[in-house]
Amino acid sequence: MTYLNDDPPREQILFFYGDGGNGKSLLLKFLREYCCKRLGSQNWEYVKTQQDEVFVKHIKEAQHTESLPVAFIDFGMPPRGDDRPQEAFSALLMLRRALAGHGLRFPLYDFACVWYLYKTNQLHTERLRNLGASSPLRKSG
Repeated sequence: MTYLNDDPPREQILFFYGDGGNGKSLLLKFLREYCCKRLGSQNWEYVKTQQDEVFVKHIKEAQHTESLPVAFIDFGMPPRGDDRPQEAFSALLMLRRALAGHGLRFPLYDFACVWYLYKTNQLHTERLRNLGASSPLRKSG
């Protein structure tokens, strides 16, 4: 929570990795559900001084917070259609789609994806459709 709430907030990506079965997914589920938010500065100044149990209670119940972008890839997930987390290009597209839901835009990345597909002879209508609603070739609104 310090990583997300101290001023100024860090403008870095936070990621977790490790051997399978050590609790990463469970930890990430908890963090996504309760901690991917930014508290108001006065609220944060109070909450960060609390003991662990009270701290967690306040974080879980915090209101009037700013939601923060979050994306999750389970590399152990079996491939499903274009979602193949163990393949670099597909995994990056999965992250891109997850972050687009937060209103983030990546025009240069979108262009690079389309250009890559074009140069590798993989650019076809169905593939463009599967890139997502915010694909650079789709008109929004």
